[in-house]
Amino acid sequence: MIKLIVQISQIIITIIATLLFASCGFNTKTIDGSGNVIKQDRKIEGAFTQVTAEGGLEVYIVQGSTSTVVVEADDNLQPHIKTELKGSELRISTDVNIGNAEARMVTVTLPKIEALVANGGSTLKSKTMLKSDDIDLSSSSGSNIEASVDAKNVSLETSSGASLRVSGKTTMLKTESSSGSSLNAESLLAKDVKADASSGSTTTVNASESLSADASSGSSINYVNTPKKLSAEENSGGSVSQE
Repeated sequence: MIKLIVQISQIIITIIATLLFASCGFNTKTIDGSGNVIKQDRKIEGAFTQVTAEGGLEVYIVQGSTSTVVVEADDNLQPHIKTELKGSELRISTDVNIGNAEARMVTVTLPKIEALVANGGSTLKSKTMLKSDDIDLSSSSGSNIEASVDAKNVSLETSSGASLRVSGKTTMLKTESSSGSSLNAESLLAKDVKADASSGSTTTVNASESLSADASSGSSINYVNTPKKLSAEENSGGSVSQE
């Protein structure tokens, strides 16, 4: 019965998240693409270490020696795809709802990466291994992140029906999932892991030394291999188990 309730809750949460990001521009018009795709180099004045994607866009991350931003989209959509620098954050968004389009892709190259954020039904993927001392990845509101990382400290967060899949290696991994979201770090080899899951979310981790897991409210935390030290707490229908 608990599993059935959890499944129903996850479906409801996902539907709500989908409706939320689909209507994120409720007070703006919807524009379809012209079908004529062009590329545009965006000039960004200043350095940035965080990339935030919004508005249902597809954003690809490349770690390289210089910073560049290239938008590939239907020509009539180009003016509506915004690339704005706010402090150390590059925010990529739209000022209209984009309907049917041949392309809505943004490729970002940068030397140093500290955080990637996906909101509003956007997709964010790394095209290269992302190397950093510390890196934070956050996916919410029906968005999706797929990345490969090599960092000392990694922080992952999902909520509101979003998904996040990460591979690579790290010394310390912290995860937080909620509201029917999915966090898959099965292919992220971690020495120590601290995982928290709630509200029907699902988390999968791979710890070699230690795992501290706290699952509540119908959520689940799965671990691939049994670490040397395991601390598990289960509340309100939450579960911690080996995959």
